[in-house]
Amino acid sequence: MAVVTTPAVNAEAVADMALALMLACIRRLPRLDDAVRAGEWRAAVPTRDLADATVGVVGLGAVGRAVTRRVRAFGCRVLALEPHPDREFCAEYDVELNALDAMLPRLDVLTLHAPLSAGSRHVIGARELGLLPRHAVIVNTARGQLIDQAALVAALESGQIAAAGLDVFEREPVGLDDPILTAPNTVLSGHISSFTELGLRRTAEAVLANLRELLAGKLPAGCLNPAAWHSRG
Repeated sequence: MAVVTTPAVNAEAVADMALALMLACIRRLPRLDDAVRAGEWRAAVPTRDLADATVGVVGLGAVGRAVTRRVRAFGCRVLALEPHPDREFCAEYDVELNALDAMLPRLDVLTLHAPLSAGSRHVIGARELGLLPRHAVIVNTARGQLIDQAALVAALESGQIAAAGLDVFEREPVGLDDPILTAPNTVLSGHISSFTELGLRRTAEAVLANLRELLAGKLPAGCLNPAAWHSRG
């Protein structure tokens, strides 16, 4: 039996969500929406901008690269942490590769697109959050366990960071008693960044393409167990 994945097919949908969360946090859209509904026409304090911001991208896989293309169109500077970088891509989009600790103090936005592993669990904890500027926002559309969520709640409550946009959480689904639900300056969605018409269509097309290859006796590129496939009777 072949176990086959469909890597990268939802990258554009997830990147769109990451960008949406960035903008919602930076421009304080939930707060502005509440203000208008409460009869307040204009906020007293201006918001910050994504244009000309410095964005840190953790993980330059398919999603991280898609996010990079989007924020570069906003005129952002891009710093990135990636153990196996595509040097040609980094040169084309003027991406500055950095160690995490060196990158964090320079950021307006931190966006996470790394896979979860033993080494990446809680890659962003209390110490890392403390290295970010107080105006920084953090976005996570990858895996909830990349962030120490208790430390994130504490950082939001203390004003150590300005805001967080999360599509993923340490425990899913999020319990109604989870402190993240009452943390200030958050924009939350329920692990749905790839759940779009485009994302679903591309996933279905990729699954069908994999099945056609298998039926033709070929091994799809996304096969996780090629040895088992080659040893089949």
